[in-house]
Amino acid sequence: MTLADFLRSFSSEELAEYFQKRGIDLGEHMVWSEGSGRRVSVSPSMLDKLGPGVVQRVLQDAERVGHMADDAGQAAIDAVAPYAEESARSHRSSHARCLWFLLHRPTLFERCEEVRFTDDRRLGHQWDSFITDKGIEILRTAKVVEGLRKAIADHFDSKRTMVEICDRTRLEDESTKRLIQIAIYREGRAELRRQFTGDQLEHVPTKPVVAASLTYEPDIGVIEVVARTKVHRLSWRIWYLNTFFSSRYPANASS
Repeated sequence: MTLADFLRSFSSEELAEYFQKRGIDLGEHMVWSEGSGRRVSVSPSMLDKLGPGVVQRVLQDAERVGHMADDAGQAAIDAVAPYAEESARSHRSSHARCLWFLLHRPTLFERCEEVRFTDDRRLGHQWDSFITDKGIEILRTAKVVEGLRKAIADHFDSKRTMVEICDRTRLEDESTKRLIQIAIYREGRAELRRQFTGDQLEHVPTKPVVAASLTYEPDIGVIEVVARTKVHRLSWRIWYLNTFFSSRYPANASS
């Protein structure tokens, strides 16, 4: 989604709220026009005058909103927040609905993005599934989640890791399936990325974020894993069983 597309996708009221929530003061660059009401008009050239930092921030938001505004993105939002506030459901467009979540429920919006990441890769070359016991109550205490996070950090020798758990649904064969999803993020190995510093092209070290996800469907006992390699997918399965199931089903930890 381009910057111009982003700015054209919203009403003046929605844009005004966006810039206010993001702490971006348009000041003299805000243009008002008369009509049925007072309306704000913002163009990419106006944002350019505020500096590259502002433009980059708006572009990042535009990319996130645009990615979640199609049918798959809207399905991901419905999977996590099917009964979201009426103010979110009553927006005139999918873009406006995404922007509302981004501004008012940013953590929930991130969970929706994780669902989109998982479902986009489902049944593809990064996907595997496993059968385990049905109806297991997933342990979600801080101690349990920290144990999984530490196991991942130790295995990959990664200083930064994060684990997020959410309840979600999936519409399949005209029925709604209940799922529990775990998103895993870790800091990857350092890579060299080319970028301009002034007029010079340099190689700058950076550490990418590596993402993986796992879902458990308690009604049928299916675990699905999305990760880059089969070895990683098997590792996620073992850690999942050891972390969340072992207190009630010790035999599963080594299966």
